[in-house]
Amino acid sequence: MLNFSTHCAFWILFLATSYATTDVTQTFMLLREGAQLSASAVAELENKINKKPNDLENRVRLLSYYAGQQNHSDLDLIRKMRAKHVIWLIGNEPKDALFDVATRIYAIQPVGGPLADPAGFQKAKEAWQNQLSAHPKDIQLKPNAATFLEIHDPTLAESILKSIGEDRWL
Repeated sequence: MLNFSTHCAFWILFLATSYATTDVTQTFMLLREGAQLSASAVAELENKINKKPNDLENRVRLLSYYAGQQNHSDLDLIRKMRAKHVIWLIGNEPKDALFDVATRIYAIQPVGGPLADPAGFQKAKEAWQNQLSAHPKDIQLKPNAATFLEIHDPTLAESILKSIGEDRWL
């Protein structure tokens, strides 16, 4: 019997290769671009998103940038901006290819590390729970929610996967 983490890794690989190949490829490209952004480019992209909230590509770029800012002088701002974009994605695009990539760039950790954000994690968890309540039969959504929760709420993640009959790996 495989452990829970192995099961979630299986799901990530399955999802990435099953139905989002081109989206995942594009997502990796956006992540690479985001990691190389300058502070002025970040400000410009934030302004674009304020004018056009559904700009997924720039949100992914920004998430990549913020994830790499662990030594930034204003970590509170970085945490706030990361959480803002992750929560928006969960609320508006919970099946986006970003959730299919194994980088976990979308993860908000409640403890450990300079980008740990307990309040952001709680808000993101609530956003996933809202999505699950609104779409209880959506089998594409549930693995994304479970993957987000697997480390810091494994009981809930396991419950989500069992609800779609994916308990054979647990």
